[in-house]
Amino acid sequence: MARFAPYLLLMGYLLVSREAESGISLFVYVFAMSLHIFMLDIETAERFGRLYEPKGRAMLASCVLLGWALGALGALPSGLTSRLFAFLLGGVMIISAHEEVSAEGGRAFWWFVSGASVYACALMLI
Repeated sequence: MARFAPYLLLMGYLLVSREAESGISLFVYVFAMSLHIFMLDIETAERFGRLYEPKGRAMLASCVLLGWALGALGALPSGLTSRLFAFLLGGVMIISAHEEVSAEGGRAFWWFVSGASVYACALMLI
């Protein structure tokens, strides 16, 4: 769970400090990250069970809120923000690929390819 804390902190930070400041951009980002966090939540709950359920979920949710608060307090330079955004999206793809391709002996590969394609199209809209 400690490895996801900085990751979710970055998600919260980029909620405020995005490149495009439109409402559509915010909606697409929140929708995509919500789906990703939902997948992480399910996987982490299955892996850690009772260790995660009561306090781990609250800790990870608070990381997103803390990242949002840090983003609201002050923004980093736009060059660094774009690099952080690229780092976050790379993490999304790697974590998703690891979870979906390795699941059930690789039978979820086409689901992953479909999801990655839809996700890439959604990111192009941002």
